[in-house]
Amino acid sequence: MGVVAPNFKLLLEKGAEAIDAAEEGSWHDTTFNEDGIPYVHCSSIGGCPREYVLKAAGEATDGSTIESHMNFTFGHTVHKVLEDTFNIIPEFEGWSWIGVEKGGVHTKMPLTGKPDAALMSPAQQPVMFDLKSELGGSEMRIKTSKIEKWEDVVRHEHKLQVTGGAMIYEDLKLVDEPIEVGMILYFSRSFGKNQWNFNTEMFEITSALRAEVARHVMTKALAWEKFKATGVLPPRLAPVWNYGKLGVPWNCAARDKENDLRGKYCSARFNCFEKHEA
Repeated sequence: MGVVAPNFKLLLEKGAEAIDAAEEGSWHDTTFNEDGIPYVHCSSIGGCPREYVLKAAGEATDGSTIESHMNFTFGHTVHKVLEDTFNIIPEFEGWSWIGVEKGGVHTKMPLTGKPDAALMSPAQQPVMFDLKSELGGSEMRIKTSKIEKWEDVVRHEHKLQVTGGAMIYEDLKLVDEPIEVGMILYFSRSFGKNQWNFNTEMFEITSALRAEVARHVMTKALAWEKFKATGVLPPRLAPVWNYGKLGVPWNCAARDKENDLRGKYCSARFNCFEKHEA
């Protein structure tokens, strides 16, 4: 017919970037405390200190891939359904909701978060809750947990995020007692079927997890102060074990190793690798 269709993948990626740029006051924008230290978001507690510093320093970010945008859109849509459900149905099977999408900043360290919800169990025990979408299904997470010998099937970065949210709730006196249980609802669609899977996983919010959260936050804060004083960036994340093999840090991956060196996972990868030493 002589008609060439537009590259809709590229169009949607550019459109999503333009929409993000037009939005004001995003919860995940970099903000600073009264001492000039950037807040660490619960969702990135275990993330790369160098990415944290580069973003806080105002270096241009790579933007998200269309795959990330589609995933975010899907996840946000389901989050909105769950949030509305909590607000419409305040109690279910003996469970009630202490707070839904309540956010705040910790008063003793530069940590900020907006947990999906805090629940009250039928036994009147507070539980910190988070919802995670798994577009590839739960098989990959479960398989990795066996290979890497996790103590359960909850991703460690998700434990840190939930623990950070619990610490904020406790610090802001949004609960009357410590939160000792974390709960994550992993949801996914079965491949090739209109069938949805909901897997609820619970774990103990231990003193070790709390200490790790505090350690990550302070490591990032100290990295920022050192950068401001000396211009020296913290090192990139160390290589990680993946399926029993030592590989590159997962969030240092390029979108395309030959044609597109922007980050597939890290929003600051291009500037990090093009302008700065390892």
